[in-house]
Parts: sequence; structure tokens; C-alpha cells
Amino acid sequence: MGVAYAAHDERLQRNVAIKMIRETCGDEQAQRRFWREARAAAGVNHPNVCQIHEIGEENGRPFIVMELLEGESLAERLDRGPLSVADAVPVMLGMLAALEALHCREIVHRDLKPSNVFLTAHGPKVLDFGLARNLQPAPADAEGPTVTALTLPGAFLGTPHYMSPEQLQGHSVGPAADLFAAGAILFEMLTGKQAFAGESAMAIYHAVLYEPPATIGSSPDLAPLDRIIRRVLARRPEDRYPNAATMAMELRAVSHPPLSTGGPARRMGRLIVLPFRMLRPDMETDFLSFSLPDAITSSVSGLGSLVVRSSLTASHFAGPSTDFKAIAREADVDVVLTGTLLRAGDQIRVSTQLVEAPSGTLIWSHAAQVALRDIFQLQDDLVHGIVDSLSLPHRPRGLHAEARRAGQRYGL
Repeated sequence: MGVAYAAHDERLQRNVAIKMIRETCGDEQAQRRFWREARAAAGVNHPNVCQIHEIGEENGRPFIVMELLEGESLAERLDRGPLSVADAVPVMLGMLAALEALHCREIVHRDLKPSNVFLTAHGPKVLDFGLARNLQPAPADAEGPTVTALTLPGAFLGTPHYMSPEQLQGHSVGPAADLFAAGAILFEMLTGKQAFAGESAMAIYHAVLYEPPATIGSSPDLAPLDRIIRRVLARRPEDRYPNAATMAMELRAVSHPPLSTGGPARRMGRLIVLPFRMLRPDMETDFLSFSLPDAITSSVSGLGSLVVRSSLTASHFAGPSTDFKAIAREADVDVVLTGTLLRAGDQIRVSTQLVEAPSGTLIWSHAAQVALRDIFQLQDDLVHGIVDSLSLPHRPRGLHAEARRAGQRYGL
């Protein structure tokens, strides 16, 4: 809806940018949003926020005079590929500093995306406050248009790839929505790919609301960054960082050398296989509740693209109920395999579920009934189901031989 011009301020002898509404977009609501952008941006004085010099009106068209930025947008930079960790982290820290300044003034940007982040020689600048919203209603006697309630009930505005679940669902949004967008941008900077992609708007909405995001890589130095991204992309706002400053503090803590270059995104990469639950106690088969998950853990632990927690760690979470949020936090995993066992004569029924943590979203499930002596042959199917569901690049080898060894070890 806007157009920007490079200009020269003759009074102060400086180059500036002038932003105006296009003549074809000059309806009353567009003008109110334009004034809202000007006032929101002018109310924040921060080195990582594009500075506003003046606002005014010419022949009925409002304009904003702002600093003229030299460099390129983050979107233009990403067109050439991902950034290294050493380059991406400072950009994100600058963005978080800008968000902290906004949020302290109770302003939510609501449209943070790579094209609204400008890279300059002095650091990133956050701009375009057209969708910014003040968390506090304007006083009844305030002059000019209010900075709230410019969105129709049930409508949402923003860019789907970077919109939080609560924003897509039309709920009220707070600072956590901006942090979600920052997490999606950090993911994109490190991988060169969007965290939530799709061929249509509806496919993108579905990905944001229901599909687990990928990981940025499996190397040890990327794991802490991946953990930060996963937390800030949590579907529930209360599961994200409490504020931008906290996220920035953790990002600084994990960004010491050695740092590696971001690479292709992979599906979730940290797995724990919990002890299976016996639906009916049986002295002859109770051992399977630990031995079968242990065999599965051994099979998938050889995959270089997957980090697998030990069976000893998993044993701490054995119990009748599963708290995926606690498991994700304490075991530092993003996917959990759970299962149940039920014996009927010489047959045993095994039901398993692969679940995203901490949300508890079901990724894949499998149910089979086999002869007791063939129980460890089922291990092969379960491991391949995990590999396929997580889109892992390598498949385990020699599973049949390992299953036979497991069966012999337990006398089956």
C-alpha cells in the first residue's frame, strides 16, 4: 500500500526516505493504519529501529520522513542462500533488541519477516510498523485515530510463514507472537528454508498449526541453537520465552565458537523411546516393557542424523501417564516414542505412537499383533516407521540381524 522515495532534506542537509500511501490505496482505513505505523515507529528510539524524522500530510496524503538506509533487506540476502551462524546470530540479537524496545512500550509489531528487516553496516534495522498494535487502548480523548481495533473481528493480518498460531486463529496477540516470527526468521537464516512452507496459504496455515518444524542440523554446536528455535516456535505462547531479552541472553550464551555454517533443514532430530506400558501384568512378558524399547533405541542410535537418548534416561519417565512438556524440557528431546503391550495366549499386541514434544501432537502410530516369539522382528517395522515419519536421510542397516540377536538374548 506504500511507496518510498529517496530524498534530500535541504534544511538539515541529509539524505532521507519518504514513505507515502499509494494513490490507489488512500481509503480511510489505509490512512489510519499509515498514521498508526508512523506513531508506533516514532515512539521508539532505538539503534535497531528505523528512525522517524517527521510525519505530515501533503494534498491529503500522509507521509513519513525516515532515515535513508543503505544496505539490503534480509529477504534479499536470503535469496543468495543461508547465513553462517557467526553472521546470523548478530542479526537476530539486533532484531531481539528492537523487539525488546517495542515490547517495553507495549507495542507488538505483528508483521516481522525478512523483508521488514534491513541489514546495514551498523547492524539490522526493524521497519514497517503498518500492522503494529499497542497493547494498551488509546485514551478516549486522544487526538487522532486510535492505534487499536483496526482489524475486523475474526480477521487476521500478516505474512503466513511467520505468523504465530494464535495470530492465524484470530486470537489476541502479544509479544510472544513477535518472538515466534523471530524464531521462524532465525531458522530461515540458518537453513535457507522457511520453517513453515506450503504450496498454498492453507498448507502454510496447517504447517504452522499442526506440523512439527524441522531441525537446523545434528552437529553438537547447532543443537543449542536448534533448542532455542524449537522453544520459540512452540505452539502455545506460554511455552515460548517470556520476553525478547531472555531469548537474546540464551542466544548469546550458546553462540560462542566453534560455530558452524547452517545447512539443509532436517526433520526433528532428538528422540527418546519410553518404556512400554503393560496393559495387563504378565510375569512371562513384563520384561518386554523395557527390553523392546531398549532394542529399538539401540537400532536407531546408529543414525548420524538422529540424536537418541539412552534407555537409562528414558526409564526416569516410566509411568502410567506421559507429560510431554516435562520430557521435552528435562530430556531435551523433540520427539517421543511411546507404546503399550497386551498379551493374549501366545500372541502379543503392540501399539506404538510417535509424538511431538512438547505439544503432544501425534506424528505416526502403529499397531500389530504377532506371535510372542516374533516380537523382536516387529522392531524392524517400528524403526523404519520412525525413520520414515521423521524424514531421516539414512536408514538403519542390519535390523533383522539385530532383532534376531535380541530375541536370542531374551530366550525367544
